[in-house]
Amino acid sequence: MDGRHWYTVKFIGPSLYLISDTSGLHLYRGSTLVASSAPNIWINPQLHHIEIKVFSSATAGTFEVKMDGLLVWSETGINTGGQDIIGV
Repeated sequence: MDGRHWYTVKFIGPSLYLISDTSGLHLYRGSTLVASSAPNIWINPQLHHIEIKVFSSATAGTFEVKMDGLLVWSETGINTGGQDIIGV
């Protein structure tokens, strides 16, 4: 690894992807960037409990990420696709 940490979560249905790099977290719907977090919201590489909550809607979607029970990123009123999420 080159010192950067990449994490990817794919939600099956609306094709949402959560990607992490040194500039923060990025939520994509297909190839479209939907939202980005502030940089460096992850603490140095350790084991953490991560929770991800998504409400899928073409106009009123919500997204939140918690780390060890603390909210680290949330977005509201975004286009998360409007399709049911059928898997992760």
